[in-house]
Amino acid sequence: MTLAKDTNLSRSTVKRSLETLEKMNVVYSIKGRSGKTYSINQLFIKNEGLFQGSSNLHNSMSKSELPNAQIRATLVDTLEVYTIENIIRDNRGNQQAIVDNLAKLPLAELNSDNKNPYYIKLAKERKAELDRESKSNYVHPQKILTELSKISKNSNPRYREKVEYNKRNNLDWKGRPKK
Repeated sequence: MTLAKDTNLSRSTVKRSLETLEKMNVVYSIKGRSGKTYSINQLFIKNEGLFQGSSNLHNSMSKSELPNAQIRATLVDTLEVYTIENIIRDNRGNQQAIVDNLAKLPLAELNSDNKNPYYIKLAKERKAELDRESKSNYVHPQKILTELSKISKNSNPRYREKVEYNKRNNLDWKGRPKK
């Protein structure tokens, strides 16, 4: 992995970082035959040109540098509002990412779009699913494990025999007489 070599970081650190950037929509990936190709989302790129003679200096995405500064791309600090078309374009080839990002938009904005009915339908379903998940009450895992152990105990014929014997003879769970 080139990034791991260039940064002297482990492959797992680079992979984790790329996954985080992908969740934040800073980069997006396109799966190919030889692995994933990562691209930077255009909303996060700004061009910094030479101070004189650069036409993009007056652009809201760029800032002026010293006259001898090199042209380079850097990460933009501010986020711009995503439109439906931008989300679909930026995540091209990754349907799950498109649907997940569209599901984050307000329902009114999804309803107002009529150019992408397939993605809008999937995004509305995903949005409803996320709402259900956020409202659901989950049982504590320890409670589940306790109930499963009870089931396994009660399915054991020797255990059931012992319980019946103790009840018949008025004994506690250790086999001592109850008071």
